[in-house]
Amino acid sequence: MTRGAGLGTALLAALADPATWLLGLLAFLLRGGVALVVAPIVVLPSAVGVGNLFGPALTDLALGDTTRGLLILGAGSVAILLVWLAVAWGLASVAEAESIRRIAADEELVASVGPPRPTRRGAAGRILIARVVVLLPVILAIGVGGVHIVIVTYRELTLPSDTAVPIAIRVVGGATGAVVGIVVTWFVAELVGALAARRIVLGDAGVLGALGGAVGGAIRHPVRVLVGSFVPTAALLVVLVALVVAAGPIWGAVRSALGSGAPDLLAPLVVGLAVALWLAGLVLIGLVCAWRGAVWTVQVAGTFGGVTSTRPGELEVGGTSGTLSDLRPPEAGSDRGA
Repeated sequence: MTRGAGLGTALLAALADPATWLLGLLAFLLRGGVALVVAPIVVLPSAVGVGNLFGPALTDLALGDTTRGLLILGAGSVAILLVWLAVAWGLASVAEAESIRRIAADEELVASVGPPRPTRRGAAGRILIARVVVLLPVILAIGVGGVHIVIVTYRELTLPSDTAVPIAIRVVGGATGAVVGIVVTWFVAELVGALAARRIVLGDAGVLGALGGAVGGAIRHPVRVLVGSFVPTAALLVVLVALVVAAGPIWGAVRSALGSGAPDLLAPLVVGLAVALWLAGLVLIGLVCAWRGAVWTVQVAGTFGGVTSTRPGELEVGGTSGTLSDLRPPEAGSDRGA
């Protein structure tokens, strides 16, 4: 199956099963996407507010003074991370496993690569473990690059380089290497984790075998794997950026309508329109996430071989060509030498 055909087959499989949209959206939100979706409708503090909130802690960290407050903050952050991984990522793994099964059972995919293999119980648990394992390099990259990001943030809060530019853009510009390193590490970890999850569900592999197979498959077919991952991920990024850009003015209009004493019919209309557009954005995110997951499922499903026939009476094509003598009954003698 060519790369374009794989993308098309995955898209058709996702469109045919809207339940995968909900499953894809659920996994995306539980693994941290909720922050990207909610951020546009939350009033963010100003640079002064952020400085007042985190300024003392950032100052102590920049000066190397590990106070008790910083230690408590670090311990609390680790505890929250562990709970989030156990609960949110566990539910996301359940949703991912179910989405893989539904995509693998699509008629077009079954006709191309064969029916999925039966899987032992506990696939979601193995997916969770594999996802946590590939998350470790991301945490390391955040820990290494985060120090530089914190220093740049502290500098921009105390001595802004350009107050006309949002602080987030200034921080990214000042710590470009750290940000790029974190993003690249996350992309690779997401790719390996997704491929491993599909090997667990489709091939009933263990955690180590799934991770090894995912890395080996990516090394053997780098172009196919990267294209299949980059295209839907880029589409997801476009949808997220569009949602963020559109949500700001929309929810600004909602706050204006609710706070300016607008007519009785105008305020509910503006709120209803904003909610409808926001929900439409969530549906679109779910569809793109389902497509991205389906692309990975199609890629991995093809590595387990196919079947020669899927329906009774369907013509089977073997590896060799038939001859007239093949039509003779077994008891008929050979006509060679006659």
